[in-house]
Amino acid sequence: MQDIVKRIIEIEKEQAYRQGADNLSKYNTGEKIHLKQLAFHKCKKKNRWVFGGNRSGKTECGAVETVYMARGVHPFRENKDNVFGWVVSLSQQVQRDVAQLKILHYLNPSWIEDVTMLSGKRTA
Repeated sequence: MQDIVKRIIEIEKEQAYRQGADNLSKYNTGEKIHLKQLAFHKCKKKNRWVFGGNRSGKTECGAVETVYMARGVHPFRENKDNVFGWVVSLSQQVQRDVAQLKILHYLNPSWIEDVTMLSGKRTA
């Protein structure tokens, strides 16, 4: 019986991970974070930069920083109201396929109030 309960808990965790509900907390607990990413998040300077080679975690770090700032839940900086910002990419396709995908990976769908695209707002 305990094996069944353990398996159900594992399945529920897996489903939450796939739905993006727990991805930010997984990053926060260090399962995915590199020491240099952590140093970036902790840095108190106004202008911060992330440099690295291919697959070194630059986009991951930027996506998490974007979610921290937009939601006002940054663990290492003073959180402010009415935050706005830009996410800049080489092209619209890179924006959609890379940056947007990573940011949405760390956003729980219940946190998204409204979506605006080039063609206007998406209605439910």
